[in-house]
Amino acid sequence: MAGAAECHLPRPLRLRPRAVRTLAGEEKGLAAHLAEEIRHLPEWRKGNHVFVPLGIGSHVDHQLVFDASRCLAAQGEVYAYEDCPYAIHTPEGRRTRLAVLDGKVGEPVLVPVGGTLEQRLEAIACYASQVPVIFRFTQNFRGAVTGFAHEVGGELGPAERFWPVLPAGAA
Repeated sequence: MAGAAECHLPRPLRLRPRAVRTLAGEEKGLAAHLAEEIRHLPEWRKGNHVFVPLGIGSHVDHQLVFDASRCLAAQGEVYAYEDCPYAIHTPEGRRTRLAVLDGKVGEPVLVPVGGTLEQRLEAIACYASQVPVIFRFTQNFRGAVTGFAHEVGGELGPAERFWPVLPAGAA
């Protein structure tokens, strides 16, 4: 396995041990480096549409990816999706995260998902060992996800929310 120097990565960070927390100072600098690495991938094209987690569950990896996406937003459209199932079982998590991100995301866009909702449910079911853990708040993950999609969409029908990520420096 190659070391950090061989992969042209910054020196290893000593991450704080908990995975659910806010980013520490030195960790925030990793986001710009991560964005630069993404820009050098062969698949990267200016004008790409990129989807990243909003970070509702406060997982450090989701926050790092979100922060990196702000660097990418100047070169393409970036949208933050509502982390499932955190948005379902902890509605105040969305409000709290959006307060932290004040000025870093635009108004949410609703996207109808009625035609693909069953595929989403089948995809979630493929993670059989994870479903009881991440959906521990319900015995019926299908009902929880479907109900949430209907709640989000209202009269539109089942939908998902995506927030446009504003480029770094915009806020």
